[in-house]
Amino acid sequence: MKNEIPHLNLFMMCEKPNISAFCELHKDYHFKLCKPSELDVWKYLSIKDPRHFDYMTDYFSLVYAAKEDLFFQKCLFACDKDDT
Repeated sequence: MKNEIPHLNLFMMCEKPNISAFCELHKDYHFKLCKPSELDVWKYLSIKDPRHFDYMTDYFSLVYAAKEDLFFQKCLFACDKDDT
């Protein structure tokens, strides 16, 4: 289609958080650290199209793999009562 947005590798980020956008997590949710066994969950949450899974695998290797221990110490999931 001629009006399509071209495929670009974009990630949302901010250089300085907007503190006024922060709020407490609802009591029905909790944070937990991403475990190495959940890395595929992180990859799927980072993309909308499963066809880009291999891209996220490569991205993790290029960006985070050298400090993988630190990644798993800092990467958080917000989960419901079923840990989903």
